[in-house]
Amino acid sequence: MPNYPIAPNGAKPVAEAQAAAGQRELMEPDFEGNILYQTPAGLAAAALGLAPDGELSEEDREEIRKGHSLLVTFKAMQPGLLMLSGQDLTGTMPLNWTSIYDSEAEWKKYLASLGTYPLQGSSRSVVVNSLGLPQARNIYGPIDEQTFRPDSFLIWLGDLLKLREELGLAGGHLAGLLKGENPNLVCLVTQVPDKDLFVIALYNFTRQPISDTLRTEQIRPLEAAMQRHGGKIVHGDMRLRYISAHQIKFTIPAWEAVIIKVGRAK
Repeated sequence: MPNYPIAPNGAKPVAEAQAAAGQRELMEPDFEGNILYQTPAGLAAAALGLAPDGELSEEDREEIRKGHSLLVTFKAMQPGLLMLSGQDLTGTMPLNWTSIYDSEAEWKKYLASLGTYPLQGSSRSVVVNSLGLPQARNIYGPIDEQTFRPDSFLIWLGDLLKLREELGLAGGHLAGLLKGENPNLVCLVTQVPDKDLFVIALYNFTRQPISDTLRTEQIRPLEAAMQRHGGKIVHGDMRLRYISAHQIKFTIPAWEAVIIKVGRAK
């Protein structure tokens, strides 16, 4: 997410807080190009039509977490370096104009992604960050408090990262894409040569279940590995109708990620 050191003109509360923090006012960022000023959890909320400052039920929070978890899984189950922000760890929502201004006319869109968030419980009392922006709503809470909740996002993330390490995804490379009939299904195939392993990652980014068939012949080395080892689901919820060396027929629920291991790696 963009993280520009900015201070909007005419925003007295922000300007005063920055002056107190010894910050100088800088130019506004360039708005040319396609830039979405959001937070990761905020993207899921926006997809649900939920306002960043609106009331959230427990069901709303769970749906936001589900959509955000899908985005995190999409990043974690790819080869190479994985980077997550503090906004990811705390489930930070974007700021709304009501957090800063008395009038929406004064609002600048790039401020939405710049609210502060508490990584530690002791940070809850922080009113503004070094940019002079207030604390944003967070869905999961500080990470030190999450460690004591077995059902927290942080514990879930730890299990996902353990799976990523066991599969050796950091040292793999993208072998290709498997395409079915539904264009809304994303299927990435990663090869991990050191482990003689393929990882099939399926993602349903829609709010409806998807039923489809994937043919492994689209990636010949994967088809050969399926003939030798078969496939095993190691993450996610998928209703298999049929699986063989040559094709996988399945139904995947809305906003779901499914990881299939093909090989002997533990």
